[in-house]
Amino acid sequence: MRNSRSRNASLTIGPSLDHCRWGLALLSCVAVISTLVLSASGQAGPPSQKTEQDPSPPAAPEALAPGTVAVDLTKAHDPNEFRKDVTQDQRIHVHIDFGRVFESQGNFEAALAEYQQALAACEHKGIGRTRSADEALAHRRIGNALDRLGRFAQAEMHYKKALKLSPRDPKIWNDAGYSYYLQGRWADAERTFKSGSRLAPEDVKLKTNLGLTLAAAGRTKEALPLLSQYSGDAIGHANLGFLLAATGQVELARQQYLQALALRPSLALARRALAQLDRAQDAEAVAAAGQAGAQPVITASARASDDTVLKAATTRSRIPPARQSTAAPPSEPPLSGP
Repeated sequence: MRNSRSRNASLTIGPSLDHCRWGLALLSCVAVISTLVLSASGQAGPPSQKTEQDPSPPAAPEALAPGTVAVDLTKAHDPNEFRKDVTQDQRIHVHIDFGRVFESQGNFEAALAEYQQALAACEHKGIGRTRSADEALAHRRIGNALDRLGRFAQAEMHYKKALKLSPRDPKIWNDAGYSYYLQGRWADAERTFKSGSRLAPEDVKLKTNLGLTLAAAGRTKEALPLLSQYSGDAIGHANLGFLLAATGQVELARQQYLQALALRPSLALARRALAQLDRAQDAEAVAAAGQAGAQPVITASARASDDTVLKAATTRSRIPPARQSTAAPPSEPPLSGP
């Protein structure tokens, strides 16, 4: 009886122990799985705690439309960038620019004063290559203004100083040669223009002015190829006609203008020049006939530089003197000058 009870008790206790073992095993598995899940989620991090970097400032645009301003936000502002004081370079070029404006308006005295102030500013700049270039420019512009005022001796002095500072600048050679040309110093002008042409073989002004100089010296055959080299034969004949008219050789000038029109019938410059020469000859004929009250037909006066050429040609050139009362040069000058 007791044995049967103990057997029954053992039978009831056995299953309960097995259930406990299975429960412990199941809990162990759940704990392991939970640990793995937590470790994986800890590495990924919760979505709400994701860190974001601050956006970088926008880069300045490479290409801008007209009227827009680029501001580089990545560059620190320099409080010393604005300078209230004018630098010597700025002072020099402001005076040069003002001088050019006055010169274009025909106010050569005011232009000369500005160029002289630019030269004075160069002297305070110090020693260096840029000073030499600026000083040479100031001397050259002073020479230009003095040429316009007819003060050739002073102009020559400034051209020589400019060439000493910048001997390889073809503009100085051109302007110095043109000064000699205005004085009728054909040999000096030819030498100077050729020196400049060796530095700048393709310079149009140098070649044209050399051609005008040769023509003024009576060497028209040598002059014509130079006058025609860049603008064509028609313009070359027209330029040569201009110079012949300016020195009083009216018939030779007429032939050159006619040749220019034969090559280019639409060349208005040559046609107007011929008409002007015809009016001049008519006025001369009226004056020679002794008619009272005869007035010159030509009312448009030549430029100051043309009058200077005309005056120089009467005293220094081998070309016959101009008949100043009637043989005025055409109003359209050739390509020459500073």
